[in-house]
Amino acid sequence: MVVQSIQSTSATLLRPADVIVAVNGTPVANPSDIAAAIGAPKLGRNLTIRVVRKSRRITLTEVPSPTAYLGANVRDSTGKDHGAVVVSVAKDSPAATSGIRRGDLITALDKKPVKTVDDLLQAIATHSPGDAVTITMSRGSRKLDLTATLTERPK
Repeated sequence: MVVQSIQSTSATLLRPADVIVAVNGTPVANPSDIAAAIGAPKLGRNLTIRVVRKSRRITLTEVPSPTAYLGANVRDSTGKDHGAVVVSVAKDSPAATSGIRRGDLITALDKKPVKTVDDLLQAIATHSPGDAVTITMSRGSRKLDLTATLTERPK
């Protein structure tokens, strides 16, 4: 399958005119073959894409990342409660607008439990910019549900 164009905001290593011949070791000939070879992409799990670029065969490694953006830097909780601890909040981000603060412990997104940073990233990755999500969190001894509208990841 020939790559026709690339979004200007994409971080992909693919280039227009590349011919994709295999994904994750599976030969592909059309878009449905590619979708089948990729399956449901998981954040942090590499995709290996074999392409022909001009007359050279090369292998590219792509790492899926979410396009929806919350705007909170988080780390795994080290306490007895599992979740993603907010380390910082980007100014004017969906997280800031919704009232998320440094020190908050995010425990669910749209009622799906968040026990680690990876859980939070996976949950965000299932959404698109413009989606409203419910964030369940702890702030000290209080439990809160906040709504944030995700945006496009800033450049």
